[in-house]
Amino acid sequence: MRQRPATIERGAGATAVFLLHGVGGGKQAWRDNLPGIAQAGYRAIAWDMPGYGQTPAIDPYTVGALAESLGMLIDHAGADRNIVLGHSMGGMVAQELVALAPGRVHGLILSGTSPAFGRADGNWQQQFLHDRFA
Repeated sequence: MRQRPATIERGAGATAVFLLHGVGGGKQAWRDNLPGIAQAGYRAIAWDMPGYGQTPAIDPYTVGALAESLGMLIDHAGADRNIVLGHSMGGMVAQELVALAPGRVHGLILSGTSPAFGRADGNWQQQFLHDRFA
């Protein structure tokens, strides 16, 4: 079983906002945003994506596997509604989770992202990830 990703959380409420960083980021990238989200009545949850900060890498290291880790985090949080905000690579993970399990995500916010790295065959994506995390 995979380890639950490390997070920082602020606020409470029936709706959780999950903040997903990009390549080279981490949960601390969102620290200045957490108080405002919490003050607006949401539960703000920023994660260290697997392979970043305090969350160990996973194998295989694919966008699909990262989406599964996000799904596990969402399940653990147990919120009534889930909004996912993904920046850069975090946006790719968010889109993958919506494709795999649309009922888990009630709102999606994307920033500086695309549906995938390179062509759909996966070669470019796998090389990109390998060069950074191998």
